[in-house]
Amino acid sequence: MKDSFNNATMLGIASFLEPWHLVNLALTCKDFGSKQGKKACQQIKSNCGDGASSANDTDNVGGWSMMEETARQIVETMSTEEERACIPRRGSESWMSVYNELEMLRYELIFDELDDYTVRYVDGDESHICCNVGSLDHMSGAYSNHCIMRAGKHYAEFQTNGLPSIMAGIDGTSIDGELVTYHFESGFCAWHGSDGIQALEGVEGVRADEASSTRFGLLLDLDNGTLAVYKNDQRLGIIKDGISGEYIWSVDICGTDLSINRAAIPNDANQIDICADRSTQIFSYGKCLDAYTNIVRS
Repeated sequence: MKDSFNNATMLGIASFLEPWHLVNLALTCKDFGSKQGKKACQQIKSNCGDGASSANDTDNVGGWSMMEETARQIVETMSTEEERACIPRRGSESWMSVYNELEMLRYELIFDELDDYTVRYVDGDESHICCNVGSLDHMSGAYSNHCIMRAGKHYAEFQTNGLPSIMAGIDGTSIDGELVTYHFESGFCAWHGSDGIQALEGVEGVRADEASSTRFGLLLDLDNGTLAVYKNDQRLGIIKDGISGEYIWSVDICGTDLSINRAAIPNDANQIDICADRSTQIFSYGKCLDAYTNIVRS
């Protein structure tokens, strides 16, 4: 049976399958899922005439299984250069895992984790949340955990029907990961690290009466290590540089609603801004909160 499977057959079938379906196929029999399926894997490579794969053969001396090779070909032939830049393979990482990351990049952004009962979905839409209670010193958080950003460029847009208080940014996935936030109304920006909170050079905010017609964008560029803010497609500037690691989108809100959307990378994404001088003072959380609330309420 396996000899009847060539590259066209496998890719034709696999193009309709999700990554977990490939995993299920890999578990059905040795020829699909184990390294003993190397002969079938080599047949696929041979029929494809793909010389690029040989450069990675040293990652797995025993050869990839048929499903691994199929996943590799999906990633390398059915994705854009921009997508591949976001999911570089790490060492001998499973190609099915890389394929799964590719699929996550193509899904709509949602908030799949909510802090507590004070924040909820609007009409069951996981990309749209609201919080009708809370205050500046007790905001409710929501996180987009399903898509971890570790390389390349990522752009998310946020919209609200009104203020008073919304902060959006990136949250490191490690225990001591940093958090960078942008406050929509005041333009106040902050970096939250293990040593405290550092106030960053702020950018333009938005008035309450124009909030419902404003789209806020955050561009995380892990190639250059920067986080930039956009307002209605206009670049306001970089609020943090020197960024590296793995991140997710995160927000904090009170007394309003917020939606998140994956959007196309802006045309000026490769623009190199000169970062403004950053504050060198590290505040305790309490002092930073006082400074933040004074800015918001001024």
